[in-house]
Amino acid sequence: MGKCDKPKDVCLIFDGAAELLVERGFARHITREEGMHVLDRAEQAGLVYTSNNSANRANLICNCCPFCCTVLRGKTQLWHPHAFEPSRFEARVKNEDCTGCGICAEERCPMKAIEMKESVASLNMAECIGCGLCVSACPSEAITLIERKAVPAVPAHDPGDGRQSGPGKREIRGIHQSNAAVDVSLSAGPALSNNAE
Repeated sequence: MGKCDKPKDVCLIFDGAAELLVERGFARHITREEGMHVLDRAEQAGLVYTSNNSANRANLICNCCPFCCTVLRGKTQLWHPHAFEPSRFEARVKNEDCTGCGICAEERCPMKAIEMKESVASLNMAECIGCGLCVSACPSEAITLIERKAVPAVPAHDPGDGRQSGPGKREIRGIHQSNAAVDVSLSAGPALSNNAE
């Protein structure tokens, strides 16, 4: 594996973990605006948003390279079907709006869940993790994210001991970029890690 040219200072950590990392010099405090800029920069670079899989709140938002991230590599290189949970969204193509440019299939989809068939993007829903990178890069806006019919379960979080409970403990899941998801997480102030991978 060669040296990755993707941004590495793009993991957002919140609350107690953030404070610990800042105190030890592994992260720095940033503003909400800086956090939003980090998410924009990560999306432009084609990184996949991932978060802890907790029903209550995100403790971290990592922006992962599908070729470097240990979690994503479980699916992209080891082909393990349960390496992580997908997001609650999946991509949909409006065939009549697709111009056949191929950006989604060739440059953006980290799971190779899109292929071009007769100059139209065709999705393999079993492989789509709902990251939204295809959506943000589609120049004709032919791809959208919709909520899955069968939404993956999100484990409960027991605030008493700070650990996650239930099946899928400590799983990572992709999240769709939305200000609402970020705003909930940024309420305690984010910290930006110095080195992501």
